Amino acid sequence: MDTQIRESHDADQQEMAKVVIEAFGPKEGDEIAELVTNLLSDPTARPLLSLVATVQDQVVGQVLFTNARIQGTQDPVTAMILAPLSVLPTYQNQGIGGCLIKTGPS
Repeated sequence: MDTQIRESHDADQQEMAKVVIEAFGPKEGDEIAELVTNLLSDPTARPLLSLVATVQDQVVGQVLFTNARIQGTQDPVTAMILAPLSVLPTYQNQGIGGCLIKTGPS
């Protein structure tokens, strides 16, 4: 299986939503897919990194890294949050999620 990891494009959003819904199931999937859509358009989440895993040009996994600012200390702390990470059930346990994470920011 030849898995490719790349930055997502606007054209991937529908496929990404399908991956999230299948990975998280009907109870949570719709909510989490909506979260991904909202984060992708939220300027306060930037810098943002959205990656997809593809097999034969089909999106089979996705991960989103968003900017977070932690306040309440003397100096605010900036961090990247990894969430959500999802892989189609038929492609789980094959290292795709790990590859998505490793390709993200270091």
